[in-house]
This record gives sequence, C-alpha cells and structure tokens, in this order.
Amino acid sequence: MPKKVMIVDDDKAFLEELAEMIKMSGYTVVTSGKSEDVLKTVRKEKPDVILMDLKMDGLDGFQLVMQIKHHKDICEIPIIMMTGHYNDETDVWLENSFGVQRFMKKPFNPLDVISRIEETTASKV
Repeated sequence: MPKKVMIVDDDKAFLEELAEMIKMSGYTVVTSGKSEDVLKTVRKEKPDVILMDLKMDGLDGFQLVMQIKHHKDICEIPIIMMTGHYNDETDVWLENSFGVQRFMKKPFNPLDVISRIEETTASKV
C-alpha cells in the first residue's frame, strides 16, 4: 500500500503541481487549501507525512501544527514545513519549538521533496 502524503497550501496552483508530482512518484496524496479544514482532514485521512505551508490565509502553519500536536490520535504524524520566510538558524529553533521534523525552503527541487518524504517516513518506522 503506498504511503499517504498530505499537502497543505493555500496557493492552488502550487498545491496542484506538487500533488501531481508526488502522485507520479507513487504516493497517495490528500490536499487541503483551506486552513480551517486541515485538522478534520488530518484526523480523517491519517497521512504518513504532512507537507505544511507556513504562510496561509486564516490559521498559519505554526497554529495548525500546534493543533495537530494536541490530538493524541495524530500528534505523531511527521510534518515537513514548507517556507520561503526563514533562514537556517531560525529553522532549528522552530523545529524544537513546534515539533516540525524538517523545513524545506521554497522554491525547491521536486526531487528534494521526494527525498525529504522518504527520509521522514523512514524515520517514522
């Protein structure tokens, strides 16, 4: 059974392009473009990993991560934060403070996304 990746981003074109690329790599993909739907979708779908945009309309990525981490049934799902807004020094603090497993700087190489997904889901086992 293929691993399930959830992508959360309010940029519809980016979301669709990234979802298609990840599907072509053999993963099942679930998407959410609205921050208010994320928690419900995560609890329903129970993805193996979540790719979460940092800056979104409504709740931002950090607020969504905090919501996810407060639910016993989904708190262990690894999260990769996607952002173009922070630097490497900030990343370490954010990882420790919010429980995010990895950060990816936008724009990124599509192969790097697959590599990060594989690394993250392998370390989950």
